[in-house]
Amino acid sequence: MTSRVASLVAGVRRRLDWRRRPQGELLLVVDRAGWILDEIADQLRAHLPQALRCRPVSAEWVRARGCTIHFVNRVWAWSDGPLDEVDDTNRLIGVWWHGRHDSPDPATQDALRRLGRLHHRFARLQASCSIARRTLEIAGVPREKIVTLPIGVDRRLFQPPPDDASRAAARRALGVPGQAVAVGCFQKDGSGWDDEAEPKLIKGPDILVDALAKLNARYPLHVVIPGPARGYVKKRLKAAGVPFSAPGMVPREALPRLYHALDLYLSPSRDEGGPAGVLEAMASGVPVVSSRAGIPADLIEPGVNGLLVDVGDADALAAAAAGLIDRPSVRAMLAEGGLASIAAYDWCVLGPRYAAELYAPVAGSRPVRESAP
Repeated sequence: MTSRVASLVAGVRRRLDWRRRPQGELLLVVDRAGWILDEIADQLRAHLPQALRCRPVSAEWVRARGCTIHFVNRVWAWSDGPLDEVDDTNRLIGVWWHGRHDSPDPATQDALRRLGRLHHRFARLQASCSIARRTLEIAGVPREKIVTLPIGVDRRLFQPPPDDASRAAARRALGVPGQAVAVGCFQKDGSGWDDEAEPKLIKGPDILVDALAKLNARYPLHVVIPGPARGYVKKRLKAAGVPFSAPGMVPREALPRLYHALDLYLSPSRDEGGPAGVLEAMASGVPVVSSRAGIPADLIEPGVNGLLVDVGDADALAAAAAGLIDRPSVRAMLAEGGLASIAAYDWCVLGPRYAAELYAPVAGSRPVRESAP
């Protein structure tokens, strides 16, 4: 009886160990925070060819052999050690979402130093935009290792409102007065997950509030700021007397209705890997004014599908937004341009690109086993 029990226990352990050590799969390392990284992995899983056996995993869970591991979560850049436990039979793909080479942020500079030490471990490094690609090149990553691929948007979910009645209902649900100009910024701009979090200055929450205060002096403004960690923005908007709605963490399927309430979307970031909000706003038919950071610097053609301003310039952000508030016909033109250009960022289009440009070349390569220089 004891021998039988021992045999059963050993069998269970073998099965559990097999589950912990997948082989031959594409593993997407995410943070399990229920935010943008998980969304990216879910969209890739839905839009990659079925032949690519793909699953999201957490960084602590990876005990794989002979797999392609895509670090969607950039844990390897933000702390020492995450690559130490990765078996050298795996082929690794890193990602550089944001972190300019000239950033004054000490944490970013630490990450850049890790990048310089560790990039030899990766078969490929993904850059989400041209600025990120340039950062990788400056850090010494060979050009042939860099693949520029942006994040995408689910255009089946994010679409313009079907009619004026739907738009009016969305505004009423958020408490937007009838004649108010509804301006949105949906990005998480705190360093943590609650309203007491320190402001994440690379997201430009200070620039955003400065611009909104200027606009509120001229127009009947109503600001829409969903999401977690918006405490800094809420406190400053209250102090400036700017009306706003802050519905908190909104289920993804309910987000489109929030975009339907908007007249304008602002993206004030100093540094970016996305942001997803710009793509979602454009897909929802909302005109966008953005800083020249991240994907907008590649995607937006000023005067055609949106407007761009210099990074860190709250006056320029407010002035560009005011110009659109004063000219509804231009807002409509930019919204149409945004709808046309965002089609290339649909996950239905990007999924096959990730497969062909990022995963296929890596799957056919040998694992990198050499030690760090």
